[in-house]
Amino acid sequence: MSGSGGGDNCDEEMDQNPDKASWDPLHPLATAEDQVEGDHTLTNSILLMWDAAIYLELNDAIHDGDTGRIMEVTKVSMNV
Repeated sequence: MSGSGGGDNCDEEMDQNPDKASWDPLHPLATAEDQVEGDHTLTNSILLMWDAAIYLELNDAIHDGDTGRIMEVTKVSMNV
């Protein structure tokens, strides 16, 4: 390893430029601090639609009494 950082020099360029690093604002571990600029309203709208779709699927599964589908929806919602 060279230098005091202990990392690759090519990774430093990717860390400094989120456009080249293909940063995903909807990644489960992404936080608001990770995003320098962008359309926050669009991001929030997408997240609201995602949550609404999960809620509607879970509501329908509960109404139908389908425990397998309830478990699948719960598993998906926990991974988000």
